[in-house]
Amino acid sequence: MITIPFFMKDIIKLGKILGPKNLIPNSLLGNITNNPIKTINKIKKGKILLKMDKFKIINCSVGRSNYSIKKIKNNIEFLLNKIINMKPFNNNKDYIKSIYLSSTYTPSIKIKKIW
Repeated sequence: MITIPFFMKDIIKLGKILGPKNLIPNSLLGNITNNPIKTINKIKKGKILLKMDKFKIINCSVGRSNYSIKKIKNNIEFLLNKIINMKPFNNNKDYIKSIYLSSTYTPSIKIKKIW
């Protein structure tokens, strides 16, 4: 959900309904904005949000079934570079332990470690 700051006081009243569905706007995620049209256009162009779940797993889309293999490969490489560049400077542990790729409702394939 995208909103402008003015409507947040009304949206907060719906917290019991929107909260469990993870639909409450959050300024850190960029969906509380003074320019909602610009934000909507960014999302339509393919802006993605990377979030970890409680198991420290990132799930995100890297393509659609009509994308070429080259385009999907480029998207995966771009995503990997973004994640690696987000690594904290003082983190010396394995930042990425494994990568799995799957289509919707199909078994996943483990990707060989190349990073």
